[in-house]
Amino acid sequence: MNFSFLLSSGINAEYGDLFNSSPSSSLEVKEKTFCSLLLTMLLVIILLLVAVPTVAVDFKALSTFDGTTHPAPCAAVCTGVTSGNDWKKWDAADYMYTYVYITGCNFVAPPTVTATLYGNIYPSTPPPAIITGDIRANYFSVYIKGHDTYRYRRLMWTATGFNCN
Repeated sequence: MNFSFLLSSGINAEYGDLFNSSPSSSLEVKEKTFCSLLLTMLLVIILLLVAVPTVAVDFKALSTFDGTTHPAPCAAVCTGVTSGNDWKKWDAADYMYTYVYITGCNFVAPPTVTATLYGNIYPSTPPPAIITGDIRANYFSVYIKGHDTYRYRRLMWTATGFNCN
């Protein structure tokens, strides 16, 4: 590569004698050194960009909902919040339920689901028990007691499972 155009643009003042206007053979050696330095810096940057995102969280599933095992690289965590308007009254005394569709999580087996309600709880109103019901790879159901008290509460959930076999 020929970097002689840099000499006239003032780069030689910034980099000292790297672009010294000495004989042509010395300039060529310095050009190769400069190119080698740039290439090394580029390789270091590429390695950092590749290595940093591949640092994985140590995810271990000691047991699964359906008892199946999957390779560790298939582990996935998916989370969400419902709108709060999707509760339905259940026939049992003052219970309500909702279905949460988790198709976008791409689980291949039923995940382990944890759920809680979002909102203020007052001392006169104890928090309800939350029961996860029918858990499938693409949805789960949740039941709580207290239709009149909690019917507009949003459900925050986390599902951990596997997205490949």
